Amino acid sequence: MARTYDLPDFVALDSDLPGQISGRADRFILNEIAFAVNWDHPDTYAILRWIAEQDECDLATAYGIYVLGNLHEHIYFGAEYPSYAPNDQSWALAKTITERSENGFYSSAKLGLHPNLATEQRPMALLEEIKTGFDRKLNGHNSGFLAIPNTLISHDYPCWTENYTGYAADEECLFNIEKALPKDLWWTMNVPGAEKGT
Repeated sequence: MARTYDLPDFVALDSDLPGQISGRADRFILNEIAFAVNWDHPDTYAILRWIAEQDECDLATAYGIYVLGNLHEHIYFGAEYPSYAPNDQSWALAKTITERSENGFYSSAKLGLHPNLATEQRPMALLEEIKTGFDRKLNGHNSGFLAIPNTLISHDYPCWTENYTGYAADEECLFNIEKALPKDLWWTMNVPGAEKGT
């Protein structure tokens, strides 16, 4: 039986964070979490798949997960790639995002692509890499194992806009800004009404 994740399972730092965040996993929070996960953690793929299955998951979040996990490699390697990752979980995540993006599941498509994505991780570059992968690894034969998620790649994403959620991500977790940082530093995290030097 697949596990259902609640945000308290994987966001921590403040002991009362679960009570504050549970039940409000909106598209902004899900995006924060997707870019905060540690890819080396054993639960990461299950967590990201849970995010990708949420009604509030934005298309841009699904794209971010897809490209950060190199899930496009499954298009020409099938379930055998990547060899360094838990293949069954990586394959399941790639399949979930591909099928849902092509079936119109991600009706929320209002977020821009996260600024942490590098130039080579942007849609046009990704599509070029997929084409190169076919040529290099399959000698030009388009007989991949997973469909190209055209909707995910070809969507006209808006410009990134910062949306204050009250939380921020670092390399370890998602944290409550106003509880984790002293008030005189809130302005660095764009807390509404906070000004430098106050």
